[in-house]
Amino acid sequence: MKQIIYIFIFFVYSSLSYADDNQQKQINNLFNQLKTTTNYENSKKIESKIWELWSTHPSKNNLTALLADGSFYVSQNKLEAAYETFTKAIELDPEYGDAYCNRGIAKEKAGLPYCSDYKKACELGYEDACGYYNQDCR
Repeated sequence: MKQIIYIFIFFVYSSLSYADDNQQKQINNLFNQLKTTTNYENSKKIESKIWELWSTHPSKNNLTALLADGSFYVSQNKLEAAYETFTKAIELDPEYGDAYCNRGIAKEKAGLPYCSDYKKACELGYEDACGYYNQDCR
């Protein structure tokens, strides 16, 4: 179970596209903690902290709430709800590539076409999405 959590978190972690240096350092520190913990309850607490940091929009609180909800839905495998939530975030901020990348992750997990979301996130400057697009969509 713990390995599945690591794989999923690593996949989503690589989609992280915007974080200031302090936030990125916090995330890196949490991942280091996650790698070394042997306690399941501690790993769940660390995972929650990581999701909280990932779900923070740089300037709009309403988008932070949507990203948090979408990330929660992905973590619960509620992929249709995640898709709808990230779509709302995109409608509110069409230049926020993280929402496109996260929606792409939800679509990919659901077996839906996802390349257009990775491509758009890449076009908006999110390098990890470029990697996904180049690896999976070309």
